[in-house]
Amino acid sequence: MRYGVVVKKRKDHYGAYVRGAPFDCYCEGKTEEEVLAKIKAAIPECVAAKEEEKRNTFIREVEIN
Repeated sequence: MRYGVVVKKRKDHYGAYVRGAPFDCYCEGKTEEEVLAKIKAAIPECVAAKEEEKRNTFIREVEIN
């Protein structure tokens, strides 16, 4: 699977996150190559964490008079 990754150059590091993803995934690195390697490794963990969260989340309806 392919994900669009946004890379931002900061003053002293790079940050990266997955664009438009239904899960939170952010990494930092000293170089663009480092941050891309980190986000690539983190994405499967972020997806798994979101799946776990979904299994433990319930939606209920309540009536208010």
